[in-house]
Amino acid sequence: EECAHGRMPCLAYSFVEKPKRKINTEYLRQFGLTRHPILKKLQEGKDIVWEGKKISAKKATYLVPGKKIVFILDSAFTEKLVKFAKGADLVICESTFSDELKSEAQKFGHMCASDTAILAKKANVKKLVLTHFSQRYKDVAPLLNQAKQIFPNTIAAKDLDVYKV
Repeated sequence: EECAHGRMPCLAYSFVEKPKRKINTEYLRQFGLTRHPILKKLQEGKDIVWEGKKISAKKATYLVPGKKIVFILDSAFTEKLVKFAKGADLVICESTFSDELKSEAQKFGHMCASDTAILAKKANVKKLVLTHFSQRYKDVAPLLNQAKQIFPNTIAAKDLDVYKV
């Protein structure tokens, strides 16, 4: 996705897993079918015949959406980015400045803590990780607190952190 870093274009990235087809065991109980290698065909989306009865993959399975992870760095806030991050499980996003320096953020094509949190809230994401902090901040706790006021499920990234999605 194109976004803006001042007048310089930049990119945001979205990684989305393919949906997974799961077996509806409740539905299959009526056929006396709970465990069998033939279930693999249903998971592939193919109808099967079991003991003379046709079983529809559409009825016997359901799709579980894949996870979505979004990275947004070196960009000012835009509504396009809200749409881009919509429904993400994890958004890793810049929070270069505190809210007190919002004009600096806008001037240089960055986001402040509240911009990042508003983006996460509007996009209905599950978890927000703040990163790309200005070097002026020895302690990023104030930025984290500003973001958490708007989007509570926010953490501040640290070097070598690992996040489970």
